[in-house]
Amino acid sequence: MAYVGKKIEHPLTGERITFLETASSSGGARLRMAFDMGPGGDMPSVHTHPRAEETFAVTSGRLRIATAENTWDALAGDKVVIPPGMSHAWGNPYDEPATVLIDLCPAYQMETFFETFFGLAADGLVSAKTNLPKSPLQAAVLVHDYRGQVDLPGLSGVAVRALAAVVAPLGRLRGYRSRYPQYSDRHDA
Repeated sequence: MAYVGKKIEHPLTGERITFLETASSSGGARLRMAFDMGPGGDMPSVHTHPRAEETFAVTSGRLRIATAENTWDALAGDKVVIPPGMSHAWGNPYDEPATVLIDLCPAYQMETFFETFFGLAADGLVSAKTNLPKSPLQAAVLVHDYRGQVDLPGLSGVAVRALAAVVAPLGRLRGYRSRYPQYSDRHDA
């Protein structure tokens, strides 16, 4: 379980998260994370948070944020709010590191999603080329179980969700989960 002060790292991307507020500490109202990103970070896939607002507050460096309507560079001191359901992608494609405070309101279970995904990457279960789980069954379980919290937009999202709904039960039968105790139950800082 994430707790205030817990740090996790994604070994393939070099991203580091420090949990500043969690679902537990905020009564579910907000997940606040400090995201440290190295230079040249790829933009993750376009995604949405169907029922959560995401706020980016850049504290150092620059961040590129793209929506269907705009692409802009957020500089230290800038704050960008992405409303629920808006497709977006973000990252640090620049030559210097960046730190951004990210708020997701409400928190839902996104801290567990990050713990699980970063943990899978640390255990070599995420592809360095695609930054997706190597196992399609693991991917289906994650997509299905977090579908109301992070999603793909448009028709591709509809297709992926439909496929995940069919494949995720098989993944669970094979032992794949959307939360693992070794990632979410550790209390070391």
